[in-house]
This record gives sequence, C-alpha cells and structure tokens, in this order.
Amino acid sequence: MTPNNGLYLENIKKRFVNAKQSQTSIGGVQNITLSIPSGEGFSLLGPSGCGKTTTLRIIGGFDHPDHGKIIHNGKNITFTAPQNRDIRTVFQKYALFPHLSVKENIVFGLRMQKVRNPEVENRAKEITELIEISHLLDRGTHQLSGGEQQRVALARALITEPEILLLDEPLSALDLKLRERMQLELLSLRKKLGSTFIFVTHDQTEAMTISDRIAVMNRGSIEQIGTPEEIYHRPTSRFVASFIGQANFLGQDQLPLITGSTEQLPNISQGKEWMVRPEHITPKKLGSPVNSGFVALEAQVQDIAFLGADRLTKAVDKSGKQYLVKSPGFETPVGQVTEKILLCWETEDTWTVNTNTLS
Repeated sequence: MTPNNGLYLENIKKRFVNAKQSQTSIGGVQNITLSIPSGEGFSLLGPSGCGKTTTLRIIGGFDHPDHGKIIHNGKNITFTAPQNRDIRTVFQKYALFPHLSVKENIVFGLRMQKVRNPEVENRAKEITELIEISHLLDRGTHQLSGGEQQRVALARALITEPEILLLDEPLSALDLKLRERMQLELLSLRKKLGSTFIFVTHDQTEAMTISDRIAVMNRGSIEQIGTPEEIYHRPTSRFVASFIGQANFLGQDQLPLITGSTEQLPNISQGKEWMVRPEHITPKKLGSPVNSGFVALEAQVQDIAFLGADRLTKAVDKSGKQYLVKSPGFETPVGQVTEKILLCWETEDTWTVNTNTLS
C-alpha cells in the first residue's frame, strides 16, 4: 500500500550504460524501495559509486528511473520536473551565482516564483536570521568562506519553504571542526523547521549525527535501513558492520580458542560469523579469571596507539586472526608489544552477521 504522507520510492531501477559498449552497465541503482515520513532526517550512506547520489538525483527529478515510481504525499512525481516538486537540493559544490550578491542568491527562487517584494524581504530576513548570515547579505559570493557558502546555499534552498530538502555531501568541503559544528546546526535547523531532510554522505559519523534513520547502500542496492543505533549495534551483514564503525569478526576457526561462557554465544552456521565491536572488548592480563557471562581468548599485542580519548590495541590470536581493541585513553595499557594478553567480552555483545553481501 502506497503511503499518502511523506516520500515513497517503489522498486526504483536506473542503469547507466557505457556509450562505447551499449550492453555494459557502468553504475546505477536497482530495487530501491523505501518510505520516508514527513519531517524525518534520513541519510543515504555508502562508499563512492554505491548509488546514493543517483538515488538523490532521482528524488530531485534531475534523473528519471528506468523502472519504478516516486510518490510524494500520495502524488506520483516520477516524471515531474524538478522546479515543480516541493523539493529543493543543496549540491556538494553549492552552485551559487557568482554575479549575484549573497542576498540575491538567497531570494533567487522567490524572484522566479514572482513573489511580491515585501514577502521576499520578510522571508529573507527570517531565514538569514535563523541561519545567522544576516551580516553577509551585501557581500559577493567570492568573499565567503566555505562554511559561509554552505549557509548561503542552505538559505537559498530553504527560503522557498520546501517540504523536502536534499543535501548531497553538503559538508564535505569543510574542515573537520567546522564540519562537526555544522552537523549539529543542521540537526537543530531540521527540528526547528520540521522539514524532511535527506542527506547523501559517505561519512558514517555525519550520518549518525544528523539522521533519524540511515539506509546503507552498496553496489546500487540498499543493504540495511534502520536507526543509527540499530545499524551500529545490530548490522545484518559484514559490509554494514565494517562500514559503520570498526568491527572484529570471528568464525568457526576461532571457536576452539575461546574460553568462558561459550554456551551463551549465539549459534553460527554457514554464511554467518560473529561480530564484536572494539569498545566491547576488555584487555586483561594473561591468567585473569573469566567471569560468568563473559568469554575470552588469548592474543599477542602487535601495536598500541594513543589517540587522546581512546587507546587502540591491535592483537593477533593463535590462528593469525587480528583484533582491534578500544579502551579509554586514561587507562594504563594492558600488555606491551609482543606480550600475550586476554581479550574478554560479554557474550551478549556478540552479534551474528551475514558474511555474504549484495552483488
């Protein structure tokens, strides 16, 4: 049943063909089906070439699908022109007009809609105060920093009050500290406006910061959709587990090396393996007792790195399997390089994932 509220994509397929080899596909998406309620912050997350920008362009109307349909608030907009959709896009490179002032860039959409000047002035005042760029209105775009350009592009998209805002890697050109601050500002802005924000990003931290839900994409398809907590703690595949954060994977080969409450570990079968996040593993001195509800295995320390808030330890077990352990940076390291230690974790922190991924 097609929902009458929000955005719905049903079995979207799009194939790009090599012009020199007409039968050779060079990317696109397949079987994309998802529902995004009004007001939600939703991220399309994945590596380069996974199809996330193609999906965004199809939602925005800049590309048309070969198959499937797009429904917005009960209306089929699959082939509706971009300017006739209640959707606006902030592109990665912002696409500001260099010959216009900041103010005229921002109100450009209202001018095209022939909105009366008093209304243009009122809405420009409201949006620029909200995004805190009122002091930039008389400047040229060449006088703006990367963060200021990003704010102007946001204001230009939001001034027409679209129900859906599409953001294609909007923070990728910013330095780390500014990017982190803008992530929180975008989150706050979305909640103030109540609009639907759909982000495209390859940055897992960004997606988890600004999203209510995330779709992890791989090879043109969606591997998993869920909240940031679900994606991180309960990934369905090895790909999702390794793309979102860091993960240790264990299989049948490691089972004989594990001691403790092994009967409490989940069963693994063909095509399955265990995943344990590095922060769930506690390094202990060799010979330390293993408490009930915990398991442990012996490993030799290979490297230790101090990162301030965290300390990373790389260790290898008797089978040659490597592990990454994340401990608080203020704790004294357990074991030095080449020393053998115990890696301990609670059985409930062991999650089962599929080894196979989408093809």
